[in-house]
Amino acid sequence: MIGRILKVRKGKWGLLTLLCDELAPFWYDDIFIEGDFWFFEKDGLMAITSGEEILDSYGKGLDLEFKFEDYELVDDQTLIGFRDDRECLLKSDRSFLVPWGIHHIFPDPHAGYVKEYKIGRAHV
Repeated sequence: MIGRILKVRKGKWGLLTLLCDELAPFWYDDIFIEGDFWFFEKDGLMAITSGEEILDSYGKGLDLEFKFEDYELVDDQTLIGFRDDRECLLKSDRSFLVPWGIHHIFPDPHAGYVKEYKIGRAHV
């Protein structure tokens, strides 16, 4: 049980309310939490959401986008997402501090910064 949500496995992982109503169908290879982020893994990709969005989706269906190959948690409310040669910096409310792009985002205890590579030269 995770808060008011049950993680249950029936071949694949899904989520149920405490009254056993389905919040997320049993389609996922894994479901886990790091910091304020909820991760759903399926077919080698991850979707990221929040517990609040999961609960708000009750009765409407959970809308997930599997855009992440990997991630690095900067702190409980911020992460760096990776896909192919692109990176992004994401807050736990799923707003982007740095949108997807071809750059390198380095975690810093006080703030994040981006080093972006353009054709043949670097911009900081």
